[in-house]
Amino acid sequence: MNIDKFWLLTGNVDQAALISGNENLAVSPLISALAELPPKEIRAYEEHLCKMLYKLDGENFAEYAGESGNSDDGFLYARCYVVAKGRDYYKSVLSNPENMPTALEQWCEPLLTVAAEAWSQRTGHAPEDWDFETSVSYETGSNTEQWPSIPPQSHVEEDPFVENKLERAVARAGHHYRSKQYEYVFKLLKQHEARLSHKQRQMLYEASAHLPSTIEAA
Repeated sequence: MNIDKFWLLTGNVDQAALISGNENLAVSPLISALAELPPKEIRAYEEHLCKMLYKLDGENFAEYAGESGNSDDGFLYARCYVVAKGRDYYKSVLSNPENMPTALEQWCEPLLTVAAEAWSQRTGHAPEDWDFETSVSYETGSNTEQWPSIPPQSHVEEDPFVENKLERAVARAGHHYRSKQYEYVFKLLKQHEARLSHKQRQMLYEASAHLPSTIEAA
């Protein structure tokens, strides 16, 4: 998959839904389009997506992202919004950080899971089984060259782990947590319970409280 096809596929994002703040509805057409592709192409889309987010991971972009720029997760979701808005908007932000979205409503967190969801639809596997590793990380602070005034690791969550697989599990759990899909949250985090941060452990416990005891015991 080349970059032109990546942006062509991203053009399936429902812009009206995105602007109204309905993030899940906005990415639904993109998931459907990706699910029509072979798994290799879905993985290629994820690789391009991470690279696009990585390019925006910088102090100069965070500076113009309003309140989102003060939060690791918020800044990531704002960068997702930039990609979801399409190629022209992305280029305008990349060339001029002052064009970064500034409102907290201008997020698109579900963009992070479109490949996993599409892969699930295509293969029949559960989304949490998606284990593709990209060449770069989209997490805030990963592009260390673009954070010159901030010491390395300052943007990393205070969690006692750095494994990619666990980071992806926590990222997906956050998405399902916001969507109140507590069974997914439980399945993603339970296996890593001993290494979760306090905040993530609280997320797991709340998800557990919403599940039947039969699921917790499984």
